[in-house]
Amino acid sequence: MEPLLPPELEERIFRISALSNPSMILTLLLVASRVNKWIERIRFHSLIFKLENFSSTIRLIESKNAEFLAQHVHYCCIDILQELSETRLKQFQHILMSFIGLKGLALWSYWPGGVIAALPLDLSRFPNLTLLSLCRSKVPASAFPAPSSNVGITHITWDLSGACVLEELIHRSQLPQLTHILWNIGDDALITLEWERRASLVRILKFPMIQCVLMYIRDMTGTETRYIDAIPELGSPSVVFFFFNQNCDFHDWKRITSDECDCWMHAEAIIRARHQVKQSPV
Repeated sequence: MEPLLPPELEERIFRISALSNPSMILTLLLVASRVNKWIERIRFHSLIFKLENFSSTIRLIESKNAEFLAQHVHYCCIDILQELSETRLKQFQHILMSFIGLKGLALWSYWPGGVIAALPLDLSRFPNLTLLSLCRSKVPASAFPAPSSNVGITHITWDLSGACVLEELIHRSQLPQLTHILWNIGDDALITLEWERRASLVRILKFPMIQCVLMYIRDMTGTETRYIDAIPELGSPSVVFFFFNQNCDFHDWKRITSDECDCWMHAEAIIRARHQVKQSPV
């Protein structure tokens, strides 16, 4: 049966359906061969690696050639809480190096050194990479590219545990394009922050290239005054607080690719408004 709608409109409808509800992609692929062609690239747009789906995701990726992966894989989330075997790490590194079109990369891991240190992963291999999320990762500065590498990361998300490492990276010019930082903070971790990390956080706020700092806090009260009272430097015009319910799980890939970007846009609008108020004549 021939479609009743123009092909362009039909493609747009199916693409919107797939993007708004990724869990429906496998079902949509079965509708028709033309739909399969439209939707398949969306299936690879954002890849999530978990230990439970590791083998199936690897098989899916290996079914495509390097050119397809380079063109269509834009976001990759590695959410692996357990240490991988050496064989799997090598396999993983080979696959990641084929994602040369990556725009966003999330590396989440509790095990020592984290995924980025174990691979090792050369971030300079991804010329389009601008968003890096390292929540739950214990990442040493040595895991990042040398200052001479062409690293275009502008936005980074990290737990406060990475404050000292991030300060070192900025100081060494290993993240020369960095302008936006989102700190993912739980409960009262900001107030109870140990002195060394607190000092690093304050110094990071003073780097001239940093335009926007988001304090993304799991806090029911949503009162930023107590944090500013604890660390006065957080009253800087470039700092914006976002509070969210403790039941909300920040570690969701949709938040990395959409909600988090919306937060940055919102924060930038707030900062622009602050500067306009400051510069307006009395």
